[in-house]
Amino acid sequence: DQLSVLMLVAKLFERLGFQTITTTRDGAHALDLLRETRFGLMVCDWHMQPMNGLALLKALREDDRARFTPV
Repeated sequence: DQLSVLMLVAKLFERLGFQTITTTRDGAHALDLLRETRFGLMVCDWHMQPMNGLALLKALREDDRARFTPV
């Protein structure tokens, strides 16, 4: 959720060959994005606010549209 870390991690995945990288600083917004778009992988911070990583993962696994997204 810290902008500098977010940018660093995004750049790392870009260097690893990922074509499309979407970032957000909020677990609730991440869940909205995951419900709207299919992603090949999700990486999240465990200590986000207002929805932390564990709450995001639980909500993701309960949602039929996003439950099989690798985390």
